[in-house]
Formats: sequence, structure tokens, C-alpha cells
Amino acid sequence: MDFDLVVKPFGVKGVAVSLREFTIFALNQHHGIQATERFGWPRTGSEDFDGDGVADEFTVGQVSALTAFQASLPAPGRAPFKKSGDEQVASLGEQRFSEVGCAGCHRPRLPLRSLWFFEPSPYNRPGAVVPSDVGGQVAVPLPFSAKSGLDRDADGAPYVAAYTDLKRHVICDDDDPFFCNEKLRQDFVPVNQFLTSKLWDAGTSAPYGHRGDLTTLSEAIIHHSGEAKAVKQAFLALPDRDKAAVVTFLRSLQVLKDFKGVAGWRAP
Repeated sequence: MDFDLVVKPFGVKGVAVSLREFTIFALNQHHGIQATERFGWPRTGSEDFDGDGVADEFTVGQVSALTAFQASLPAPGRAPFKKSGDEQVASLGEQRFSEVGCAGCHRPRLPLRSLWFFEPSPYNRPGAVVPSDVGGQVAVPLPFSAKSGLDRDADGAPYVAAYTDLKRHVICDDDDPFFCNEKLRQDFVPVNQFLTSKLWDAGTSAPYGHRGDLTTLSEAIIHHSGEAKAVKQAFLALPDRDKAAVVTFLRSLQVLKDFKGVAGWRAP
């Protein structure tokens, strides 16, 4: 737990408080685009922080628009099965997934307090605007739909089925150091701690692992160790049929091309 007691659900290390913070980090790290609110004159004393000849590369409004767009994207869901019997296999896999302990960290459901996404977040740290900086917040309704990762239970309570606990764990050790693969710290997070991966799009998010260097879900499971060693061993002790069923279940969790109410449900 961080000293500020704020959950940071974005990034493989869990270091971004909000989707806005994550977006600002990604713009700079992956696109070489500096957001004014983090790299502009008020914070750095420079209008062209990276010296590329372009001043004020991404405005507060542009960051807000990009963040709101991401927040409005439909959640991943369960893909329909094309082969007879696969639905029963996936159901068995989901059962075994829970029985061996995978669901202890990859939690199938987390409750939601609100049906809205508010931007910007009041918990943003310096370098990302907060509501008082821009005169308030924009409210984006969450895109709830049947068979998606945003749904309601039998009592009508909303939940998100992201298959994570939003906590950091150590899943490597001397027996299998594969996931001990980070050399530099991010914020104050130890190099061997990573946020529990969200599995709600596991079927369409290959390659796997924090470096994207695992090609299959089976490889990702087999390299779990540390805090996850007992669960990995329980998985490996399953009959081959049941191990394959777990993978079939995970492969059914996908970002879908079409969404209910638009053009029906169809797997990618």
C-alpha cells in the first residue's frame, strides 16, 4: 500500500492514479508528445521541454478529450463460441480457475460506487490538472451492457469484471525469476512488484507478460511464482483436459468488434 493510501489502477506497476495521468505518461513515453499541464511553462519554465521546436504540444483540453474518449469505450466481454461444446469447456475452465486459486488475485468482480466516470480526478498528483484547475468536472456515463465487463448483479448493483484485485504482488522468486524482469524503479514501487494484470481482454491481448515476451496464456500461467507459486502448482496438478479448459475460458474474455445494440455480438 502506498503512503497516500490512493489506489493506482493503471500501468503494469500500478503507478498512475487516473486515466488522465496514464494518458500523460503514455503520450510522453511512447509518442514523444509533452502535455502542457505537466511539461509546460508553469511547471518547468519551458514552453518546449524536449527541445524539438514544437511548443505546447498537447493542451489541457486535448488531454481531457483523449481521456474522455478512452473512458467511453465499451468494456471487454465474453465472446460467443463457434464450436459446439466450447461453452461447456469454458464453463469448466472458469470453475477450475476459481478452485485452484487464480480468482484470489484475478477477482472476477469488483463493486462500483458510481455509474459515472468523472474527469479530471480530484486525486491527480502535480502534473495533471484537478477539478479546481479547470472549473469542475465532466461526467461520462459508464457504458453498461449485458455480457460485458461492466454489468449489474441480480440485485442491480453495478460491478466491473476486470479480473484483478488492483493490488501489487511479487510473482517471481529464485525458482522462477522470469517476472523479476524490471531493472529501474517506477515511483516508489519495488522492481519485483507488479499490479495484478486485468484479464478481461486476455483472449485478444497477446503477447503476455510485463515485457510482452510470452506468446501464450499457458506460458504466462506457468511462469507465475513467488506469491502465486501455490496457485501455479495447483493449476499444473490439474488433468490436461482441465488445464486446457482454463485456457479456453481465458481466451473467451475478449475485446469484441461489435456490441449489443449495434450489430450483435461477434468474436474478433
